[in-house]
Amino acid sequence: AGLGPSRPKPYQTYRPRGQHSCKRASPFSTGRSSVSVRSMAASPGESHGVVFRQLFDAQFGSSTYTYILADAETKEAVLIDPVLELVDRDLTLIDQLGLKLLYAINTHCHADHITGTGAIKKRLTSVKSGIAKAAGAKADIFYEPNDVITVGSLELKVLATPGHTSGCVSYYTPAAGGMVFTGD
Repeated sequence: AGLGPSRPKPYQTYRPRGQHSCKRASPFSTGRSSVSVRSMAASPGESHGVVFRQLFDAQFGSSTYTYILADAETKEAVLIDPVLELVDRDLTLIDQLGLKLLYAINTHCHADHITGTGAIKKRLTSVKSGIAKAAGAKADIFYEPNDVITVGSLELKVLATPGHTSGCVSYYTPAAGGMVFTGD
């Protein structure tokens, strides 16, 4: 006691100097189908915040990370790499957060990633699906490298990252200090 700053406990909210407030969580799987790893909001004085959730499929074996990214002010959201069997989980969380889902997008199309975008579009007909044009998959929007996806005040830049499949892309946003969504 009194020997310096204490380490944040799991799930404790803390604010690092000069950064966004974060909610810390254990990086280890709980055996449940989703783990909310991090949540970010704007620091006082910032005009726009970021809603961010990282989810993981431990239940159905795809080991896929799914991401929800939204503008905290407009509540407009994008869902990245949804898993077919976990569409209910994703849409329930989006509803609980009070978000309006605009896009369900994928980083790639491959047997290890059975997308849930079709099932989402059946339930939320206004949602647009997206994937890289080079993926050769079905979608409403086909992205090319350097395209920008806008959700409220947030921007996601499409980066070509071929390797796992020829149509792999990553999505980069400078929001909240910068994040890159790479798929696997």
